[in-house]
This record gives sequence, structure tokens and C-alpha cells, in this order.
Amino acid sequence: MSDSTVADASAVSDHGLYRAVWRWHFYAGLFVLPFLILLAVTGAIYLLKDEINDFLHPELRLVQPAQTAPLPAADIVARALEAAPGELKGYAPSPAPDRSAQVKIVTAEAGKQVVYVNPYDGAVLGQLWDGGFAGSPSIWVVRKIHSLEYFGWVANRLIELVGCWAIVLVITGF
Repeated sequence: MSDSTVADASAVSDHGLYRAVWRWHFYAGLFVLPFLILLAVTGAIYLLKDEINDFLHPELRLVQPAQTAPLPAADIVARALEAAPGELKGYAPSPAPDRSAQVKIVTAEAGKQVVYVNPYDGAVLGQLWDGGFAGSPSIWVVRKIHSLEYFGWVANRLIELVGCWAIVLVITGF
């Protein structure tokens, strides 16, 4: 074999490898793109959960700042337990002067609830189902859609598979 024949065979081999890598990159992109769009949109919504919860529930989350000191935590919890009798699960003081305190309670009839209390006068502002870290039922739904957990075990595993394919997409992109 001559040197030019070996060089031509090497060029054909390199071109075939390039096409195979590009093909994997293309198919991985087609498979992953819809899920990445879903993850980006729901992730952005979840990232802005506090702002969205403030917009959706201003009557529960926002209060007028007062010149007086906030009530002691024991008083705030007592007022919340009067409004929603049950088992105390947690207390979060108001994070800012214009925010309500949150008391997590498990009630017999409604289950997990967050009772919002004005920290200055002890007025119970209302309650919502406890969405956990999401902060409200609507953002809880967004969180479950983000992980596809809302759609069952198979869909949740599918989003994990998409994560693996996204890695293939990045590697073949380089």
C-alpha cells in the first residue's frame, strides 16, 4: 500500500467518526430539547417562587410594618393554634418587617396547613395547604411538574434519562 492510500483510508475513517458523533449529537438534541425547555420554564418559575407567592397571596404574606416590636413566638403560635387546632410542626418568624409569620400545623380535618399571622398584632391572616419548600399549593404543582413526579414513577425516571442524554449532548457538542 502506498502512503496516499493509507492517508485516504484515515481521512475516510475520521470523516465517518465525525458523522457518527454528529448523528448522536443530533438525536440526543431531538430527544432532550422538549424536556430541557420544560425544565427551564418550570425551573425559572420555581426560582421566582417567593415573588410569585407574594403576587398570588399578598393578603397572607404581606403586612404593614409597625413601629412596635413583633410579638413573641409563643404568642404567635398560640394564635395560630386557636385558628387551626392541631399539632404544631414548625414556626418561621417574619423574614422582613413587611412579612407575616408562618406557623405549620397538622390538623385533623385539613391535614398540613400553614397559618399566616401578623407578627405585630397577632391577627390570623389566613391559611393555605402546606406546599413544603414550594411555599404554596400552586408552586408545589410547578415543582412536581419540574421533576415529572406529578405524572408518575415512569415519567420521573424519564427526566433522569434526559439528564444523561444531556450529558451525551454536551460531550458530542465538544
